[in-house]
Amino acid sequence: KYTAFKTDRLSFHPKRPWILASLHNGVIQLWDYRMCTLIDKFDEHDGPVRGIDFHKQQPLFVSGGDDYKIKVWNYKLRRCLFTLLGHLDYIRTTFFHHDYPWILSASDDQTIRIWNWQSRTCGFFEGAIAAKGKAGQMAADMDVDAPGGEGWGEDAELQLDEDGFMDAQDGLGEEGGATKEEGGGWEVEEDLDLPPELELPAGAGGGAEDGFFVPPTKGMSPTQLWCNNSQLPVDHVLAGSFETAMRLLHDQVGVVQFGPYKQLFMQTLSRGRTCYLGLPSLPCLRGNPQRNWKDCGAKQGLPAVGLRLSDLIARLQQCYQLTTAGRFEEAVERFRTILLSVPLLVVDNKQEIAEAQQLITICREYIVGLTMETERKKLPKDTLDQQKRLCEMAAYFTHCSLQPVHMVLVLRTALNLFFKLKNFKTAASFARRLLELGPKPEVAQQTRKILAACEKTLTDAHQLNYDPHNPFDLCAASYTPLYRGRPVEKCPLSGACYCPPYKGQVCRVTQVTEIGKDVIGLRVSPLQFR
Repeated sequence: KYTAFKTDRLSFHPKRPWILASLHNGVIQLWDYRMCTLIDKFDEHDGPVRGIDFHKQQPLFVSGGDDYKIKVWNYKLRRCLFTLLGHLDYIRTTFFHHDYPWILSASDDQTIRIWNWQSRTCGFFEGAIAAKGKAGQMAADMDVDAPGGEGWGEDAELQLDEDGFMDAQDGLGEEGGATKEEGGGWEVEEDLDLPPELELPAGAGGGAEDGFFVPPTKGMSPTQLWCNNSQLPVDHVLAGSFETAMRLLHDQVGVVQFGPYKQLFMQTLSRGRTCYLGLPSLPCLRGNPQRNWKDCGAKQGLPAVGLRLSDLIARLQQCYQLTTAGRFEEAVERFRTILLSVPLLVVDNKQEIAEAQQLITICREYIVGLTMETERKKLPKDTLDQQKRLCEMAAYFTHCSLQPVHMVLVLRTALNLFFKLKNFKTAASFARRLLELGPKPEVAQQTRKILAACEKTLTDAHQLNYDPHNPFDLCAASYTPLYRGRPVEKCPLSGACYCPPYKGQVCRVTQVTEIGKDVIGLRVSPLQFR
């Protein structure tokens, strides 16, 4: 099975056909890999889970992640049994010892820890201290007041006087000797009455009965929350998670070449950060603005997107101006940038979703038409077949959906070429279409003259691969018509059509997507996930 989030670790069950997958969004999934079904999922980690391991005999598994926590789970009870704390940085791996009741963990805090999962303690000495509740005590109880047994004999006990000296006769085992009285030079009161407010609470002295110090855990960053809360590629780009953003673009619109997206990713990321000066001579403070800041709460935030649909529509006007000026190559690059930017939008309603789709269609029509016209101008025109090919491509260009001002120019080009080739019937149809667009008076006058000349001989001198009465799609690679009923492969992002042999290649329009790839579809709004 395939998930939109990165899988960090896998662990196979020792007996059953099960596999555990720890994901980058903090979720642990339990799969049956024979049936390809999801059995259960466990979600208590605050951040990516990087360590996962099944126990060999017990119905347990252990996990560790970027929240500095080690969790022991019972998959039969479907819950976390307990959490082990102690690491000070990201936990990279966790696994059970194959013989002893131990859990071994390694962390970015440069420590490897051995935990006893039965006593829930780390290391031998910490476990002994926590179990006995006494500081500085070893494995055996040492009661200095307890007398030795008979097996030790009388020599095991040494009788000293009050001053710490032994009488010579006592040392030889003979009775006798005088007892000295205690002097009155020291008058130290051992029992001193203190006010009750000075009494220390139990455990305030930092004894070992409280266990070892547990540092506070690091909270989840806003960028990680953005990735968890959204399936839109732009939100993952704004969070700096380029890998998951590329995975979403691959699944949704079939992107396979991410080189052209590098600059767009960096521009998008820079729009999602703010910097402001806190105090002089100190580094700037950075913020993460959110678009739903009014009602997002603590963990439902989403990043503010600096690019809007209206911005792309404004750029479209610049592309129209370049097309009118005849700067085709520059216009194609601008149109392609707009097209690739559409999957990085976030819109709020169904009308804007439709406008985003329409924007993609406009860019596709112009890119296909202008690219074909650029290639046509590079072709030779010495032989009759070459001239026929030039006329065919000019005729195909008239079927691209362009603005009226540009369609006038396209029809004038096709009209002139077909009139020179003596295909008067087709030339007359171009002349009628041109007059319907309402061109300038001088252009209209010249077109009427050509139309009058064509109507005298409504025949085509040469047969071309062009039927204006039969609807067709234009192959964006070979620039040949794909008439209705023929198999067609399409680009999943732009919708450009291709002949079947081009399936699996990179789209000529977008230059990033795979032709004919099966995808989820463009997603630019949370409404599309409901």
